[in-house]
Amino acid sequence: MTKQSNHLTLPVFLAAIFLMFCFSGLRAQEIPTEISTFRIGLLGTTKPLRELIRTWKEGPPTTRMKPENEYEKHADEFMFDHATLNIQTTDPLFKKEAGPTQGFDVTPDVVIEGLDQTVAGPLSRPDVNGDMGENCFIQSTNITHWRIFDRQGAPLTDPLNTNILWSQVGRKSRVDPMISYDETAGRWFFLELSEAISLLFAVSVSSDPFGSWNIYEMPNRIPDYPKVGIWPGTYIVTANEGDEWPVYLINRTQMLEGAAFVDIQRVVIPHLVTISVPTLTPFDWNGHILPPTDEVFAARLKPATPLTIEKDHIEVWGFKPDWSSPGQTIVSLTAIEVSPYDLDACANPAMYSGCIPQPDNASALENFHGLITTKVHCRNFGPYESAVLAFDANPGNHKSGIRWAELRRLPGADWTVFQEGMVATQDGEFRFMGMIAINERGDIGLGYAVSGDSTYPSLRITGRRAEDPPGEMTVNEFEIASGTSSLLQQLFGDYAAMTTDPVDGSFWYTGEYVLPNHSYGTKIARFRLREDSLDMGPIALPDPQNGILLDE
Repeated sequence: MTKQSNHLTLPVFLAAIFLMFCFSGLRAQEIPTEISTFRIGLLGTTKPLRELIRTWKEGPPTTRMKPENEYEKHADEFMFDHATLNIQTTDPLFKKEAGPTQGFDVTPDVVIEGLDQTVAGPLSRPDVNGDMGENCFIQSTNITHWRIFDRQGAPLTDPLNTNILWSQVGRKSRVDPMISYDETAGRWFFLELSEAISLLFAVSVSSDPFGSWNIYEMPNRIPDYPKVGIWPGTYIVTANEGDEWPVYLINRTQMLEGAAFVDIQRVVIPHLVTISVPTLTPFDWNGHILPPTDEVFAARLKPATPLTIEKDHIEVWGFKPDWSSPGQTIVSLTAIEVSPYDLDACANPAMYSGCIPQPDNASALENFHGLITTKVHCRNFGPYESAVLAFDANPGNHKSGIRWAELRRLPGADWTVFQEGMVATQDGEFRFMGMIAINERGDIGLGYAVSGDSTYPSLRITGRRAEDPPGEMTVNEFEIASGTSSLLQQLFGDYAAMTTDPVDGSFWYTGEYVLPNHSYGTKIARFRLREDSLDMGPIALPDPQNGILLDE
């Protein structure tokens, strides 16, 4: 491994510059950053997946649990420091008079069962993921399976162990599979941690996921919570590596070409004292209009503290890679002031403490707070760029609701807040694990889990049209999966997925709920915000008989 320095590398000077920026304005500023550069090699190309499916015999299930990191082993040592946080008693965006039936109805036209615990194995945290391509939806869960569905929700495969790919190059999966669709290239991008202390990447050779896949390996890495953003020039991966929170910039062109070696740049982002795991969440670009530059982005929350800044912020980090001269790669930071938020949705602020109630006096579920969830969906509309994000926050009285925001950037300007809102009610239900996306019309879809003293862990969706009043989710809350029992432990999934269809702009959402036997199940739902013509509609569709509803 060689190291290239971006302008300046002295750690003390870097820290000083970072602190100076915290007191400065909101304009993006270049951050002196040490950048490590290395290359990963092509392990091989698999046989076509359709051929592997005919001959695959699944071995013993993977029983190894998710790799522990220092935060999971010593959660009580990594709490929010109440003495340094500016705690809000009530979220200023929480509208007490609003409820889940104040807008218009949207009924999903596809609701199907996804992978569940009987298929995916003993790990009680499913970490549901999925994306929609040109012709199919692919879902993945821990540990470690995936399944392919057509755009009407019909399964095209049985549940597949991810080792159907990795075994082709002598590797075995461990945890955290992430599937993404590169709509510009028409290719699938698959990432997973391996048992060989490495990060595995698979890229489909064509737009057909049933074809062959090129497989790469990043050795000697044990990242947790890896997340992926797809951009026309760069794949961006963020991760938590225990004591470092790196951003990996991957040369997309080389990986799509199936090159023998692929260049990677590694940037380590400074720690934040007010966030237990200050991992960034990547922007994921979508759409038919290319971004105006080759810069890629990632974001994280930066709560207010008396020691640093006076207001709550969202940090947007920009990375403009120079593949021919890594020393000229530019890293920048924009601190965006937003309405005050309280990340302490739990009365007990330990990150892995349970606080989300379930019926039957069951264990409270953990609230994975402090992180922007999974992906920041980004799109170029021409006159401006838009990015939407969501995170769990306290609307008041240590409940859990979904804070969301749309950022915009005009040509030549920095990212700013265009609108923001809170999804919560006073009915005692906790809403958490919010997933959000924006389509080419500017409509926004939002999905999340819900639980309470009288509500088993379930899944609901809402949304808004582009012309609706700013800051409001105007779609009546709709339950796509009704839980029927409680989980018997605190662990709930770390993430789910909301994505858009690159063909018709519909929203696809997948997440976790609880089945009658206290094990988890998952749902996959497709919905549109422009096709409802009824003044009245159902308020729940937990389990349709055939799994698919026809368009009206």
